[in-house]
Amino acid sequence: MQEDKQLKALLTKWAVEQPAADFTNTVMQRITSAGNAHTSPLHQQKLPRLLPGAFIIICVLLLALSFRVPAATIAFLFTPKLPAQYLMQGFYFLVAFWVVMLLNLLFKKYFFHRSTQNHSSF
Repeated sequence: MQEDKQLKALLTKWAVEQPAADFTNTVMQRITSAGNAHTSPLHQQKLPRLLPGAFIIICVLLLALSFRVPAATIAFLFTPKLPAQYLMQGFYFLVAFWVVMLLNLLFKKYFFHRSTQNHSSF
């Protein structure tokens, strides 16, 4: 019996740990400080600067290669003869695409902005 009491006392003292008195406050402070730290995603940091630079470098290299390599060394000569209707169809597609894109942007800007303001009053 005496051994059981001693074992129980040892287990209560050492086996079950009690957190510090300010444990909850410390954890909450760390959570709020981590929530306040703002980091932007990687694609917003480097990608907008990297893509235009890579595009310009590739264009300059292709242009330099086109002047250095004579046309006789190229194995094939691609000269398609397209009807004028294909060019007009492509032009109409580009015009229609940009008109729809701009209308979509205006629709999103004015319609969804107003609808979110109306629903936020609940």
